[in-house]
Amino acid sequence: MQINPDINISANTIHSYAPQEIIIYPAITQEEIQVSIDSSSRPSKRPTKTLRTPFIIAGNTLIEDWPVASAAEINRDNFQQIIDLGIEIFIIGTGKRIIFPNPREGVFLQQNGVGMEVMNTEAACRTYNFLVSDGRKVAAAMFMIDE
Repeated sequence: MQINPDINISANTIHSYAPQEIIIYPAITQEEIQVSIDSSSRPSKRPTKTLRTPFIIAGNTLIEDWPVASAAEINRDNFQQIIDLGIEIFIIGTGKRIIFPNPREGVFLQQNGVGMEVMNTEAACRTYNFLVSDGRKVAAAMFMIDE
């Protein structure tokens, strides 16, 4: 399903999702925005990137090929990687079915001031885009939707 593009071009956003892939709009850099302003031209069509393995998406950060196969496998080291992004909300899109990480590991996020929401990947894509467009410091781990 395609998601209407967000006007926040300075952050990574999700363009669409389908079984076994998620297409994102990478963030446009300040330099690209300035070139467009200086030349009085519209930015060229935003390129997209198709991802087919678990990944982390945040404002200006994209961690492709995240080496975690499912939400149940997320551990403290993975959560530390998320905390290091300086976010306030962490969304986990777990595929078609909701799969929770180990609760003892998830407490680590709370102890470090990061809220966590777990939902299916379709809802996670929409929620991530909404929160990014609202200027929130958010990151999401996305696992692919099975057929």
